Amino acid sequence: MQVSNLTLAYLLEEIRPFAVGAFVNKVQEIQKGIFKIKVHSKAGSKDLIVTDSALFFSNYSFTARQNSNTFFVKLRDFLSNKKISSITQHEFDRVAVIEFADFFLILELFHDSNAILADKEYKILFALHPQEWKDRSIKKGEQYKFPSSKGANPKTVTEEFLLSAFKNRSGTAIQELVAAVNISPLVAEEVFFEQKIDKKTKAADLPKSEAKKIAEKVRKFYSLKTKAEPVLFKQELLPFPFSSLKDPKPKESLFGALDAYYSEEFIQKPSAAVQKEHQTEINRLKFSLSAQQIAREQLLKRAEEDKIKADLIYGHFNQIQEIVGAVKTAIKKQIDKKEVMYKINRALAQKKTDSDLKIVELDFGKKELVLDIKND
Repeated sequence: MQVSNLTLAYLLEEIRPFAVGAFVNKVQEIQKGIFKIKVHSKAGSKDLIVTDSALFFSNYSFTARQNSNTFFVKLRDFLSNKKISSITQHEFDRVAVIEFADFFLILELFHDSNAILADKEYKILFALHPQEWKDRSIKKGEQYKFPSSKGANPKTVTEEFLLSAFKNRSGTAIQELVAAVNISPLVAEEVFFEQKIDKKTKAADLPKSEAKKIAEKVRKFYSLKTKAEPVLFKQELLPFPFSSLKDPKPKESLFGALDAYYSEEFIQKPSAAVQKEHQTEINRLKFSLSAQQIAREQLLKRAEEDKIKADLIYGHFNQIQEIVGAVKTAIKKQIDKKEVMYKINRALAQKKTDSDLKIVELDFGKKELVLDIKND
């Protein structure tokens, strides 16, 4: 997903309220060059995701990469329990600077993105990608230099600057605006559309009045006073709708749009081996659930049977007490067990009741009495 310097400015506005004053818990690489910084404050803990083009707080739990680059190990050691003092954007470039008491974490969020840790004098301590150019070097011990801006700072652009930049240029005004000022082509399109200026006007022929309108509109864009109502147009995330664009897709928030996009990229489907392991566990759980359901049915059946037995005992309580009393008397008189069963069962058979009671088992030693109760 493409994130312009304007969108990055709005992102940092969203990040600051939670991040500034928070402490770093850990730093972990998610994928090659893409990492997360877990921060905590009185409001809780959050993961700040840093990609090659943006940074945002995520609601997802992205898995840390195994065998992480040593850069992130060092970064964790340096920043652990360190408090974030500020987060700024350098000159409206796609460069974010996270400041700590003793360090700067500099995030270059453009092609060949990079992360650099420097001390408070901007001396480089280490970098994710050590690099060297003709006018700039990203190496340990070197003095950090910010990359050259793509153009003039859009927040301070003036009509005089534009007229000077357009003078003797052969391109159209909109082409030369993108070349001279650090704005994206979509922003330039919107500026010309809202100011009703012909995009085909030659830069060298642009009247002073129109140069003034363009400068004013560009400064307004980058004043960050427009309410954030993010939209996605093709693959570019914008902080608010542009009148010049047709059918942009509204998004609830900048964080939400980036979170949804990168979650699809970072949260990968499990491997075949992991899927097989998951299926085995699912089958085991299904079998366990089936066994539990059978056990439940058996318990319910047993409970129903026990209830019936209890009702029968309650309904014949007086008779059962008489039988128990007769058995106790027989035990004291040392009458033979078979004789006791015969006499009691004969007496029970002679009684006219709604049910039949009969002793089916009698054990003097265990003091157990088993009755058969039959209801009519």
